[in-house]
Amino acid sequence: MSQAALTTIFRSFAALFFLAISLCPNARAETSFQPQRSAPAREESPLARGDRLYEEGRREQARLAYEEAVQEEPGSAQARFALGAIYREENRLAEALEQLREAVRLEPVDADALGLLANTAMDLGERKEALENYALAVKLAPADFGIHYNYALALTEEGRIDEAIFHYEEAVRLQPGFAEGHYNLGNAFFAKNQLDEAVRSYRAAVRENPGFAPALYNWGVSVMKRGEPEKAAELYSKALKLRPDYAEAAYNLGFVLLDLGRRPEAVQAFESFLQAEKGRFPEPAAEVRRKLAELRGTGNDA
Repeated sequence: MSQAALTTIFRSFAALFFLAISLCPNARAETSFQPQRSAPAREESPLARGDRLYEEGRREQARLAYEEAVQEEPGSAQARFALGAIYREENRLAEALEQLREAVRLEPVDADALGLLANTAMDLGERKEALENYALAVKLAPADFGIHYNYALALTEEGRIDEAIFHYEEAVRLQPGFAEGHYNLGNAFFAKNQLDEAVRSYRAAVRENPGFAPALYNWGVSVMKRGEPEKAAELYSKALKLRPDYAEAAYNLGFVLLDLGRRPEAVQAFESFLQAEKGRFPEPAAEVRRKLAELRGTGNDA
């Protein structure tokens, strides 16, 4: 889902998007490629050689061996999957997609191949194909938290928030320490205006990763929307302490402190915002400069 779709307006300031939750780039949980050790043979096959080279960290030689394996045995789903996985590691996504499609055609019940195919299709903008393959993968591997999480990310991008919530919840049930899962579950609840659930999820994300500044920030936005400015100020402050360049947190903190009558602290937050924004946000910066001029004109900022 786009940032604009999640925007929540509290004020009529120029930079309304600062008063929405922060959306981090969502890295998918990758299916880790595990070479399959073949039975010992007199002569090492290209596939077995590729597996050995991969385990030794010799990725380029492994790829060459897997390419040879596919040439020798084009009907091997294992060779196709291995080659697709290594192409993906090399960011050769179109070639990876071709190999992974063939691996799935040859072995339709391989959840790892389906999941990696879906990830690659998603990266290439083939959303329909990605969603279809995530749905198949999650049926085959319902205990795989990564597949649930990746499916939820894709559903979120499609605006299918209720379905996304289900799969985020499955991901964090299966992997309770997965901070990013709790965080994105919170974002999905926020999109539904389910603020109590969002707060609970952000709190869990911070519990699992105390340095997760965007989770603290989004928690602050959520409690602000619930009418808890003191708690919001506390959370924005924590996010800003972790990331002094967090312009959005400094901006929101300044206005919350101003509403609370804490003018000297508000001035400090606004100054932090101006240092952090570095010309990225000209309209909010102009608003903050006007506000600082007003405050300094009153003589109440010190």
